Amino acid sequence: MSKWILVLVLATALVGCGTESTTSSTSVPAENPTAVPPTSEPTADPAANEIKPMPIETVNVQIRESQPVQVAVEVNGTLNDGCTEFHQMSQVRTGTTIEITITTIRPKDMMCTQQLTFYTNTIALEGEFPSGTYTVRVNGVEQTFTI
Repeated sequence: MSKWILVLVLATALVGCGTESTTSSTSVPAENPTAVPPTSEPTADPAANEIKPMPIETVNVQIRESQPVQVAVEVNGTLNDGCTEFHQMSQVRTGTTIEITITTIRPKDMMCTQQLTFYTNTIALEGEFPSGTYTVRVNGVEQTFTI
């Protein structure tokens, strides 16, 4: 019985740990309830880390009523485990297509909690937007909008 209490206490403590962001987190049951939490943060050494595109769930375009017109996108994605953190974001515009890449970073070969954390961010699109149809693509998830 005391083993299960210890597991419950550890699971509760791990749920309280998270990444620095303005998102909420939801725990997904661990496949291995005795998994060891991470003992180190990602380092600057690229060979010691995995850098991957963040899984993106939705992209919502926000056209702001302003002069000149300003456009932003609300991006919703996931950090797949307790070791995975936001890494970086880049934005490239080619004509009427805006390509945004968001990556995550996690230490290689690290045992991590099976904690799924939701990521939400609003990203201002760079440049001017004269009348026309545009496509924004975030890690392969596309949304078209018209000004």
